[in-house]
Amino acid sequence: MPQLEPKQIQSWLEQGTERFAERIAGLPDADFRVPSRLPGWTRAHVIAHLVANAGALLNLVAWARTGVQTPMYPSPEERDAQIEEGAQDPPEWLRAEFADSARRLSEALAGLGEAEPDTVLTDARGAEITARDLPWERVVEVWLHLVDLNAGDSCADLPAELVDALLDRAAGDLSQRPGCPALHLVATDRRRTWEVAGEGEVAEVTGPAADLLGWLTGRERGTRLRTGTEREAPRPPAWR
Repeated sequence: MPQLEPKQIQSWLEQGTERFAERIAGLPDADFRVPSRLPGWTRAHVIAHLVANAGALLNLVAWARTGVQTPMYPSPEERDAQIEEGAQDPPEWLRAEFADSARRLSEALAGLGEAEPDTVLTDARGAEITARDLPWERVVEVWLHLVDLNAGDSCADLPAELVDALLDRAAGDLSQRPGCPALHLVATDRRRTWEVAGEGEVAEVTGPAADLLGWLTGRERGTRLRTGTEREAPRPPAWR
């Protein structure tokens, strides 16, 4: 995917964190138990996940600083248990935990030394990243889960350049996923296309870029998308 400017990533991170905090501040306490867009998760689960994700990224910051391997989570099971436990916290606690964890992560990222951002780390999926990638990783989490919160935001509410960057990321990641269908995505609201180098005959899918993002990442049904044939485009596997 194209190289992103650190200042742009930082701006997206601040905007996304602020918007997510505003959304959960405006939710009545009872609405924390309403289902999110993610199967089996309430809104409280989504918030607890972002709290856990901030802590996990702090573990990678510690790895970059000390050189001591500190995984994001001890195990997938521990991650799931942490989210499930956090989702049971009272709404006022979840709001405070989100704000506090986001603040601590922001301070930690800003405090990385000159050489530390080049430290090679391993994310929760086993992929190699550098500490320099951590702000972008958080951007992806905060904005996609803002949509998952099911509190009024869709992919169409994301900044246009961020939509493009997320499509770059999702298409690249899914191209490495076994069983993913081959796709040619064409935006109708700007001159951009994306390729998913998957299996089988290439299926062309056209529509607004935000709709393509929602469909490709499994967040939205993509009712405004078109394939040019009578057949529906093959659904890609879950991305995140």
